[in-house]
Amino acid sequence: MIQNYKTLKNQKIIFFSDLSFLILKIGHKKLIDNIMEIIENLIKNKNTIILPTYNFNFAQTKKTSFEDKFITTGYLNKYLLKKYKFLRTKKPIYNYAVFGPEQEKILSLEQTTAFGPNSVIGHLSMHGAVAIGIGLDLLNFNWVTIHVCEEISKVPYRFYKKFYGKNIDTKEDVSEKIFVRKKKINLENTGVKIYHNLKKRDKINIYKFKKLDIASINLSDYYKVGINFLKKNKYSLVK
Repeated sequence: MIQNYKTLKNQKIIFFSDLSFLILKIGHKKLIDNIMEIIENLIKNKNTIILPTYNFNFAQTKKTSFEDKFITTGYLNKYLLKKYKFLRTKKPIYNYAVFGPEQEKILSLEQTTAFGPNSVIGHLSMHGAVAIGIGLDLLNFNWVTIHVCEEISKVPYRFYKKFYGKNIDTKEDVSEKIFVRKKKINLENTGVKIYHNLKKRDKINIYKFKKLDIASINLSDYYKVGINFLKKNKYSLVK
């Protein structure tokens, strides 16, 4: 089991965060200082950092850019982009920022679909990347890997849809193919079964660093459990 962030060396690490409550609890400056202490340690230990810089507005606006105003996944990611020399993938919705030794390898992924084997999250989920969550509601957070499980298992309540638009920085036409949920089917993702399975087998670590609530998992563990559930029942990860 991953003990804490200090034990991680030469790993691929993806961050997810929900800082809204933590900002109120400990204050903006202290929160950022604590997170930066973690990030600096991970960089020193030659880890590759991946940030989800998603643009969930693209389907409506049909516009994307590398400006941080197009990032809909939180303040932390925008802050870190200004602090370090991250490079970005090119997909307009499920976009990622990458910094570290394996930057070039991750940026070169073909990303045929948003959650497939050659997508960023697919690659991380299938090849043992570590996910670190800060301030998350773990019973209701699915680490995005749940969608990798669904696409690989070809669940019947999702279908492929391609979204088109323009990158206003490069003036290029861009698109992304996503395995989306059918609107007429009233289902909602839930990874609670996966969470309980991992917790029972001591595969998820929950701890505090100063006043931060942190969780860390190996995404391959999450992926394997999710795939096994879907083999038994194609609807096991929805409610």
